[in-house]
Amino acid sequence: MITIKRLIGPLGRLAVSATLLSAAPSFAETAMQCSQKLHSTLYGRSATAQELNIADPMSTVDAMMSNDEFIEKFSMYVNAHMNWLPGDGKRNNPVYMAMKFYIFKDNQEKPWKELFTGGYDLYDNGYNPRAENSGYFSDRNWKKVYKGNEEFGYKLRTAYLILNNQIGLNLEALTVNSTGGSGRNARQDPNNVCVACHFNSDFALDRIAQILPLVDRQSSDAQNLIEIAAPGPFNQQIYGQPVSNLKELTEVLASLDSFNTNACNIAFQFVFGREHRGADKALFEQCIEEFKNDGHITASVKHFVESDIFCKSEEG
Repeated sequence: MITIKRLIGPLGRLAVSATLLSAAPSFAETAMQCSQKLHSTLYGRSATAQELNIADPMSTVDAMMSNDEFIEKFSMYVNAHMNWLPGDGKRNNPVYMAMKFYIFKDNQEKPWKELFTGGYDLYDNGYNPRAENSGYFSDRNWKKVYKGNEEFGYKLRTAYLILNNQIGLNLEALTVNSTGGSGRNARQDPNNVCVACHFNSDFALDRIAQILPLVDRQSSDAQNLIEIAAPGPFNQQIYGQPVSNLKELTEVLASLDSFNTNACNIAFQFVFGREHRGADKALFEQCIEEFKNDGHITASVKHFVESDIFCKSEEG
């Protein structure tokens, strides 16, 4: 009995140890898995045999993120994230064009805020300087798609998309039956629930629409946008600051904490393919602080890619 116990004991422990050793990947296997994840995340493709054999794949992150493959993948991602109604061809996707031909022009990345505040006018493969413009929000194709259908020509959809794209604001539209009416007079009624989002909030949609050119409903259609002068009144208080035009609006939005948070949200979702959770709090808050100082969206992407959880995560 004693002999049998001694025999089984060591063999049992040895068998367990062998199982654990065979289940744990080698250093080379871990590097290959990490390389595969890097290429899938940053390029949207599998790593080549040569790329899989890189001993330290994380040392290639900077080079990968300056490559045209990353610029293309990330530009397409941002377009998909912000452009709710994508069109056919690049010219009908101004967010993609602004990313690829303005923000990443000649591999000299501009600050993220310039996507929204920059004075540029897009054309097929580039841009021309135009100081009065406010990023792709001034692009004619973008304005045409998101002009909305408000009866008097107020650009409520435009106002909302600007807020959503730049600071990540999400609102849920209410039906006419639940609000008691959606016309302009109804939206201003203090007894109507719509008044909060349209007139009384920091982001008041109607007050933003008052500083934007109106849509000429008589002359505009699905293919054409004819605008008339913004109705005012101007100097609207948006997030506690006076705003009289689109340029001032985008500058105010770029100064908010929610602008920094939204940039890190976009970077996190690009890298991990999900919203951040409680366990990600410290990592996410560090991203926000770094973005405040750096201002470039790729720095936020790199922050998450080089984090301890990236190669360990099955997401992304």
